[in-house]
Amino acid sequence: MGRRRKGPVQLNGGDTWYARLWVPEKDRKAASKGTLIRSLKTTNHSEALKRYGAAYAELERELEGLLKQGGLGGLRELVEANRGSDEDPVFLTDVLVGLDHGNPSKEAELVYESLLTGRQLPLSWEEAVDLWVNTRNREKARPVTVKTIKALKRCVESIQAFGQPTDISKDSVRGWIKQRELHKQPISVKTDFKLLQGLFTVLLKADHVLQNPFQAVGYTVAESLESGKREFTDEELKIIKVECPEVFMMCLTSLRPGELASRLPADLDGDMLVIDEQPSLKISPTEHWRPKTLSSYRRVPVPSGYTSPDLKRTYKTRMVYSRTKIQALFGDPLCTPHSGRHTFYSLSRRAGLDRQISENIAGHASSIGSKTAKNYGSFADVVLRREAVKLWDFVQDITN
Repeated sequence: MGRRRKGPVQLNGGDTWYARLWVPEKDRKAASKGTLIRSLKTTNHSEALKRYGAAYAELERELEGLLKQGGLGGLRELVEANRGSDEDPVFLTDVLVGLDHGNPSKEAELVYESLLTGRQLPLSWEEAVDLWVNTRNREKARPVTVKTIKALKRCVESIQAFGQPTDISKDSVRGWIKQRELHKQPISVKTDFKLLQGLFTVLLKADHVLQNPFQAVGYTVAESLESGKREFTDEELKIIKVECPEVFMMCLTSLRPGELASRLPADLDGDMLVIDEQPSLKISPTEHWRPKTLSSYRRVPVPSGYTSPDLKRTYKTRMVYSRTKIQALFGDPLCTPHSGRHTFYSLSRRAGLDRQISENIAGHASSIGSKTAKNYGSFADVVLRREAVKLWDFVQDITN
């Protein structure tokens, strides 16, 4: 067989010119087609020649995408590129995916319906996740973490058995909840539920689905299970003060476990601890440690007895050590190092701290009226420390 001729072509006896790429024999099974076409959207041959080079290059990129992801993902670009052509939708469907008129495939039916109605092809789960990540990164002040993306992908894997995104109904969500509750605690199910609800919120706004079935169904858990943790009692504080100084420091300062475990000696500025990024502390191959939210970037007053974490242990080991120690002391699953932060809130109220200042110490966005600004300098160090001393004196009284 001779070489396939390159250059603009007219198909089916029509007047419109097209760019056509013949898929190599070895790739046809993976690409699910033998040719790719892109309308040059002109009946003028001279104009078609001008447009041909760029269109052919786009077809090469689309083939590369098809071979990587397969399915409707690669087809979507082809369908959109040929939308508006004066060719018959049946003919275009046959060219794009192949059409067995007696027994059309699901793929062919979707392509034909999209060309006929103007609606987009349905998204795959992989595309849905990519759209969610890109949307979040555009709308939020900081990018989505690798950890969150992995968590969402695990949630998606758990619901794929119910169909593609456009197939998910309220009954699908109810069935998914029943399955998840067989293997996970309600608070964990709620965490997964909120991730998928957020995914479908993005799909709904982009007109890829007609409703958010997660929003329609809803999922709540008992308030006692909501946080998955509780504050320490006064008697437990006495024990923690002696047996687990790291967690006791969290009770006095509101520090999250990760904030305390990630601090270096250089982060201590006089009697204030600076909570900022740690470029040298890698939590994944592509990410370094960062505060949880923008309002978590802050200066926290610490008692005179504060010392940096033991740097001989890794960050992960320091995190696990505190949790293991608390479990060994109390054996209560609701008691975790993060309970120290809850205890700080309770102690702040009991000691009569100014609420706005205590929230500022804890790095709450409400204390500065913004979720997009860092917390540095919202209150002077002397003001923050004055309120913190009230709490420390109160704790000294109840733990002696």
